Amino acid sequence: MNERFLEPTRASRVKLSVAVLGAIACSVAMELWWSPFMSYVKALPLCEGLTWLRAISIGFLLLFGIASYSAARAGILTLRSRQSPFPGAWVWSRTRVRVGLRARIDGVGFLMIATVMALAPLVIGYALKVNTIFCVPDSCGCG
Repeated sequence: MNERFLEPTRASRVKLSVAVLGAIACSVAMELWWSPFMSYVKALPLCEGLTWLRAISIGFLLLFGIASYSAARAGILTLRSRQSPFPGAWVWSRTRVRVGLRARIDGVGFLMIATVMALAPLVIGYALKVNTIFCVPDSCGCG
């Protein structure tokens, strides 16, 4: 049987490097600034603090949305091409292309991850009663 491989390109390596370095930079920034920032927000009057909490919540919703979109795209491309990794995927090193059942499992797995990432904010928000952050200004006493 003739095995196929997906070869890395300089562009894919640069994109992967930028993505990893960006994730590391965000992690370091969160580690350094999150706690002091949240202390600042908690010290604000209620109405001003709610504005910041709304912005933070929307930011996290966007992050979950981007992650969900990326996983769904990978799943759909994998299922359409019937190979894993799909053509044009970013790979760091020469990667063996898998077809058949393994590719379908990978595609469905990506779609399951996308579903979890899309539903997680709703479940977390419901569990933490985040709806109080998005109250109508008059009912919060902010008019």
